[in-house]
Amino acid sequence: MQTPLDATGWQQHIGRNTLTNGVTNALANGLICWLLFRDNASLAFWDSSGGFAVDLLATGFLLAMIVTLILLPIQRKQLKVGSINPGVLSASSPLTRQLVVVTEPYLSAVVLASLLGLITAAGTLLILHIMSMHSFSTVHYSVFKGLWAGCFSGALAYLIINLTGHRTDELLGTKSSL
Repeated sequence: MQTPLDATGWQQHIGRNTLTNGVTNALANGLICWLLFRDNASLAFWDSSGGFAVDLLATGFLLAMIVTLILLPIQRKQLKVGSINPGVLSASSPLTRQLVVVTEPYLSAVVLASLLGLITAAGTLLILHIMSMHSFSTVHYSVFKGLWAGCFSGALAYLIINLTGHRTDELLGTKSSL
């Protein structure tokens, strides 16, 4: 059994994982976007091939699914082996407690995160539409998408780590089901 993280270690753990997820996904998604669309002069909001709206919706859904599929088991394992000590966290809010219970089943967590990705992408598209951003050059969209994916995946990693840290046997009504 490892020595559990204290409050400072917990904050460093969250910061390191949030930054790592954000930077990695920003670079990967920006590069992939540029490789996929580099032959296009510009990308329209909607066009015959789907446009950047379809791409951003698909990215939100898949990115959230993949980050959750990878990060959630890692964090739960660290909690189980004792390297994360939830005792150093502040008391859970009623919303946090409810989210912990709702996301306890692994499949529920993945589905809810994927829906969150779709909703976040749809909200972003709504804002772009309101701002009359109906087309992007390939380079500008690649940069935008990279930054968007990095911010979203970092925020999702922060949420996953915090919810995992607030899991307790009492909250889940179990004996060592972590």
